[in-house]
Amino acid sequence: MDDIQNLVDEFEEKLTSAVREKYSRQNSDFPQEHQDIFLRSNSVLNFDISTFVKEYLSSNFPKDRISKLVHALFDIKLELFFIGEFDMGLYNNLLYLNGYDPKNPSPLESLKKMSLDQNVIVKTRILWERMINFVSIFISGDELEASHRKSKKKQFSKLIEDTPWIFLKDYWKTLEWFDDHLRTPEVHSGSVLRKYFQSDNEQFDDGKIIVLYNIAINMFYPNLIAITRGQDPPYKVWAMGMLEPQEKV
Repeated sequence: MDDIQNLVDEFEEKLTSAVREKYSRQNSDFPQEHQDIFLRSNSVLNFDISTFVKEYLSSNFPKDRISKLVHALFDIKLELFFIGEFDMGLYNNLLYLNGYDPKNPSPLESLKKMSLDQNVIVKTRILWERMINFVSIFISGDELEASHRKSKKKQFSKLIEDTPWIFLKDYWKTLEWFDDHLRTPEVHSGSVLRKYFQSDNEQFDDGKIIVLYNIAINMFYPNLIAITRGQDPPYKVWAMGMLEPQEKV
């Protein structure tokens, strides 16, 4: 198990270094102690894989799954970094700090925003796919595979029944809305974002793009640690009304 811990330590050290480098450049005029205070509340840094490893190895869960679980957590944490530390900041750097007016954007600004929105839509769905992969390994030892009879989502929905991971079903309608109205059409058919470039009146509700990311960053890790400790998952994120399943984009 020392090899796993060393692997985790190396990964965490590199990712922590990347976060610190980002904020050191961004806040170069801040004293180091102020930067350290800010970083203590950073969501990516607080996603502590080392703590998970220690809790898991001291639990009664199958130890032969630890390598798969750790690599799945690496993928989740990287996606959280991509979205939260890069993509979200690009909206400010490329748009809002340059005078972007969402009610009257120039054609170039509209295209910039479309590109960023598409990026976040796809990466957010990747994030949730990786969360599903992790939970599948946690419960069964393996990732689920889609079949011609059952989608991966349907298999997963059945898998988490009668497990502490059932709390994820609180967000299932939100995930399905996201898939049906954003991710699937944007990836597999005509763009759902294009009409906002062509329209002078309609504006896209940005909250719909980040709702799944916000749910993931706020509840996944603390509930993971609680479940690993044999406790009920204590954290829930309010999602009612954020995305109505019958609403059309």
